[in-house]
Amino acid sequence: MIVHDLAVAVLAGGASRRMGVAKSTVQLPTGGTLGAAMVHLARAIGEHIVGIGAGDALPDCPCVPDNDRWRGCGPLAGIEAALATGAAHRWLVLPCDMPALQVHTLQQLVDVEAPLAALGPGPLPLVIDSALLPQVRESLEQHALALRDFVKANAGATLPLDDATQLHNINTPDDLRG
Repeated sequence: MIVHDLAVAVLAGGASRRMGVAKSTVQLPTGGTLGAAMVHLARAIGEHIVGIGAGDALPDCPCVPDNDRWRGCGPLAGIEAALATGAAHRWLVLPCDMPALQVHTLQQLVDVEAPLAALGPGPLPLVIDSALLPQVRESLEQHALALRDFVKANAGATLPLDDATQLHNINTPDDLRG
């Protein structure tokens, strides 16, 4: 297996209860789907991209499901699944619902030299070293599932963000208008 210096994981495994459909399939007013927009953004940053979710969660990229033990445990379980692949030393982790993120902003995040770094108020997007896999698993074991708490507990660096509109996420159909 090739081990990349950096890979990108797009989290697309959530239940999307408020949206009513899988977020990755939501049509954007500008055309295309949320999933396609995030895969396009990911390709601008790294060459190895995986979706975290069901086998068809994202278009044109391989998908890795949450490990059975952690299925349903939220974003931290998705991060565990990415790190557990052993495919990269570092991972840029993107949610599938932030189409306003900009390549230059994500590149600044990737350039932060810390084992764990989040953008703005966080917790997503973030960059995480695969060496933190034991800490991720420990949090899951303890049912400490809040990603924001994990980032704080593991002395993550925070990259300030001048344009907070980049973090606008799509959770409900109304969010597509705002």
